Amino acid sequence: MTKTPAQYEVLQRPVWDPAPGTTCLWQCIKEKPLAMHQLSDRVLGSLYIAIDCGLIKKGQCNLNESDLGDYFNIRVIRTNLNLGRELLTPDGKAVVAIPVKRENKTVFFELRGAGKAHIKLPAVVYNTDIFKARYPNWAEWRDELLYCRASDGAFYVEDFESYPRNATDSTPPDWPQGLTRDRNLASEDHYRLNNLNTKTGLPKDVVDTEDSVQNPYSTRSQASQPPQSNLRTPRSVDNSSIADIIDQRYGFNGRNRSGVDVFTEEEIGTLLISKKRKRSSFAEPMLSKTPNRQGSPSPSIAPIEVHKAAFQAAFRDKSVQRTELFHALLPYITVADAEEILVRCQQVAAVISESKFE
Repeated sequence: MTKTPAQYEVLQRPVWDPAPGTTCLWQCIKEKPLAMHQLSDRVLGSLYIAIDCGLIKKGQCNLNESDLGDYFNIRVIRTNLNLGRELLTPDGKAVVAIPVKRENKTVFFELRGAGKAHIKLPAVVYNTDIFKARYPNWAEWRDELLYCRASDGAFYVEDFESYPRNATDSTPPDWPQGLTRDRNLASEDHYRLNNLNTKTGLPKDVVDTEDSVQNPYSTRSQASQPPQSNLRTPRSVDNSSIADIIDQRYGFNGRNRSGVDVFTEEEIGTLLISKKRKRSSFAEPMLSKTPNRQGSPSPSIAPIEVHKAAFQAAFRDKSVQRTELFHALLPYITVADAEEILVRCQQVAAVISESKFE
């Protein structure tokens, strides 16, 4: 039995989401290199359909460890964060939903896929007998979900037992660099043993047992006071990583982070000087101006000055993707440090945005 992976580890893993008819579905449950991938909505639904049709058994899906526990026990019901391609009914007019049993109830997992393209479509719970009777093209629809289509348009049907098994683990090409493939290091047990939050990857002294993010630089008297609505004071969040906190607070939700505008140091400097002439009271938001933290406790991670220096160097090198750099640094800096960088960047972005309309 594979140890349950920490949610923080799972969310960083790539999604296996081949286009319909391009590969055999058995690949994700018979090839060890794909065992740690997340599975798209369409793939999870296709596995359920294969089980319901009697083509495979629940226990034959045990290889995947990111989304499935033993005997096709889906770990997380996706409601707000669906992954990959959607699974539509054979007529394309509704999304397929599959029943998932929990302790004392049954919930329905709607396989809407990533994005909002199918958010308004109705959901139809899958049942093999009903689908066969309702949809004349059910058999072709099912085969496209399960098998690879040949060049002549026919499907190359392979039963599960005859499909070759690959029990040798190796790093697949799409695996993120630096992300562990050690099952023990990625497990919830290892995170708890090392006092790490399983949802954020941060030490529990930074994120408490209720997953409420606290400012590591606050005093005891400040910590005892109720939280105030302040841009510089982290708020309580549920089930959120640093990246989620930044997304919610600074407006990255629903957008590709890599699509954020990137400006050179000279462009920002020019805009700031222009703005400063018009509004002398504006405080210049340069990363080089660092608040005095000599009286604050030193965190165990690298000082914020190190990360600021990295960003300043990135501004001088146009080839550096600064957005990617920021997100690469998130696991190694505190929420307070990340917010400080984002607050200053937000001020710069405000200057840039206002200057466009002047």
